[in-house]
Amino acid sequence: VLVGIAKFLTFFGVAAVVIIILLACADAVAAKVFGSSVPYGNSIITYLSVPTAFSAIAYTQLCEAHVNVEVVYGKFPRTVRVIIKTVSCVVCGVICALVAIYGWDYMMSRLLTHATSGTPGFVIWPFVGFLVVSFGMLAISFFWCIVRIACGMDKSFDKERTRGVLDQAELEETKRKVAEGRDNL
Repeated sequence: VLVGIAKFLTFFGVAAVVIIILLACADAVAAKVFGSSVPYGNSIITYLSVPTAFSAIAYTQLCEAHVNVEVVYGKFPRTVRVIIKTVSCVVCGVICALVAIYGWDYMMSRLLTHATSGTPGFVIWPFVGFLVVSFGMLAISFFWCIVRIACGMDKSFDKERTRGVLDQAELEETKRKVAEGRDNL
């Protein structure tokens, strides 16, 4: 369920990128052809950067698709890796939850006062709201990681060696395949 919600949020990021590209192109064409830019164009592009940057973060965390320094991390014993991952998930989850809670209050104050950006009439609360939802999902994904670790569902600790590091047999097999490939040219 969490992955589905996080994946749904990534579609907003993709849509924001498409809108930014189209708006930037339309703004350039309008400036050259008509001598004036698209109204509110710069503000819209600026605020659409928020969903572009934050939409995929929770999805990446839930799928564990983030980059680890596995060359060092993988050398630690399993117990140390469990402790490091648990502590980092707790710290990151608390920080993201605090940002989401503070952001919620900020968003509600902007909503209730009908606050606008520097461009008159351009409301900012939807963009703050997207940021709040993104940080909230990220906090949930960190806390879900803690639950997976506590219940023994995290399989990343089962690997005895790190990904990307070949053992001697795999290295010899890779060399053999490369040599065969050269012979077939």
